Amino acid sequence: MVVLGVVTRRLGLRRWASTLGCLLAVLLFFFVGVRRAEAAPHGFFNRPEDDWRVIETRYFRIYYTDETPKSAARLAAIADATFERLNVFYGYEPPEKITVNVVGYTSFTNGFAEFQRNRITVYTTPANFHSRSRVPWLENVFTHELAHVLSLNAAQYTSPRVPLVVGAGVARSATGQGLVRVPIYGANYPHWFVEGVAQFDTALLGRDGFAENRRAFERGPVEDGFLFPPVGLAFLGQA
Repeated sequence: MVVLGVVTRRLGLRRWASTLGCLLAVLLFFFVGVRRAEAAPHGFFNRPEDDWRVIETRYFRIYYTDETPKSAARLAAIADATFERLNVFYGYEPPEKITVNVVGYTSFTNGFAEFQRNRITVYTTPANFHSRSRVPWLENVFTHELAHVLSLNAAQYTSPRVPLVVGAGVARSATGQGLVRVPIYGANYPHWFVEGVAQFDTALLGRDGFAENRRAFERGPVEDGFLFPPVGLAFLGQA
């Protein structure tokens, strides 16, 4: 009986140690950031021919290649002033300079923000294309994506490295049962709201809060009766 008790206690300690090790691994995954030493903004990837360079301003590191020097220079000229004007309201203090990747090898124009990583990626327009409507496009997309970084980080009340925490349980009754999931923490904001905030901030700085060429694309579905119902926009991530 003594031997059995010792074995049981040892097994209990091993399970406790294993559980503690898993918990520490999860915490390290979320809270320990690995700093990159290489010059490429995303590390080594499948475009070894690209020679990445960097421009540093007070609040940003702007990475660019030989295909995007003019766009990078333009962003460097407006980035700090745009940050200061937007951040008067949000008061967000990034732990380090915000990364901006200026990509020029695509045939389309766009941009997106990764607010958990304080990173913006901009796919620039062709060299002979300046405006998407009657205002400069680059200023618009940068302001829009920076608004995402500032607003979503300011809205987090714990570490942005933890994207979502969900409480789950089973609800039972006399006739059946069902799984219940309750979002306890996370960026649980409707897509239309997140995009609306970014567009509002863009317009607030005197830039194009509603691109004029979108009116033509939206007019068609309205006239043909294919416009997605507004109630559904809050739940399917469309805006």
